Amino acid sequence: MKNNIIDIGSNSVRMYTFGQKTVITTRLAENMTDDRLDKAAMDRTVKAIQLLCNNANGNCYAFATAAVRRAQNQEEFLQLVKENTGLCVDVISEQEEAEISFIGATMKCDSDQAAYVIDLGGASCETVQGQDLKPSYSNSLPFGCVTLKDQFGDDLIAIDRYVKKNYIINAFIADIYLVVGGTATALAAMDLKLKEYDTEKVNGHYLYTHDITNLINELKAGKEFPTLSSQRRKTILQGAAALRAILGCLNISCIEVSDKDSLEGYAIKHRLL
Repeated sequence: MKNNIIDIGSNSVRMYTFGQKTVITTRLAENMTDDRLDKAAMDRTVKAIQLLCNNANGNCYAFATAAVRRAQNQEEFLQLVKENTGLCVDVISEQEEAEISFIGATMKCDSDQAAYVIDLGGASCETVQGQDLKPSYSNSLPFGCVTLKDQFGDDLIAIDRYVKKNYIINAFIADIYLVVGGTATALAAMDLKLKEYDTEKVNGHYLYTHDITNLINELKAGKEFPTLSSQRRKTILQGAAALRAILGCLNISCIEVSDKDSLEGYAIKHRLL
C-alpha cells in the first residue's frame, strides 16, 4: 500500500502521492489576528484536506508548518482536522521545516555541492545551508506571501524594504542556490509560458531578477497566465517581490527553481516513500 503525504501550508494544502502532487490553495494564514487562525480560512483548509484524503489511495500522513505552528488556536484547528479526516497532524518545528525543504530540494544534487535553499512559503521563509542532504545552518524568517499581502497589500516597494531589512542570514558561499515553494514554481511556469504545469520543465528552471521584474509588470498590467490559478494570483505579486528582494540580499542575479521540496523531504526523513 502506498503512502500519501499531505503538507498543510500557510497558503496551500498539497498532497504527494505516487510521485505526483496535488495542490489546493486555501490561504490558511490569511487574516490571522493576534496569531489566531481565521475561522473561514480553517474551514476551507479542512475541506481541502478532506477532499485530498477522500481521493487518496493508501495511508495518509500530514504535517503542518508556520501558520499552524504559531497559531494560538492550534488545538482547535487540529481537532477540526481529526474530526473530519481522522488525521493526527504533525506540527513540525522551524528547524524540521528547514531540514525537510533542504533534503527535498537537494536530493538530486552531487554530495560535494554546497547548497543554499530558500523555502518561500505563505507565512514564513526558511533559509538553509549545507550539503549531502545535511543542513549545517538554518533560519526561519517571519514573512511569506500571505502575511506580506495582509501587512502591505499591493505596496511592492514596502515589501521590498521590509524583506531587505528582515532577511538576516549567515555568511555562506554556495555552489548552488535553490528556491522551493508555490511562489517559485508558479513564477517558473509563467516565465516558461507553459499552457499546463509541467514538473519536468519547472524543476531546474533558472529565474533571473529581470525575469521576475518582467512578470511583476505583466501581472500589474492584467496579463493572464494559464498555469496561474485565481487563488494563487491573489498573493503572487507579494511572493514575487519578496523573492526579487531576497536575490538582491544574496547578491545573486538568478536562482534555480526546485519542484522537489518539503513533501519529498518529509517522506525521505520519515521513510514513507
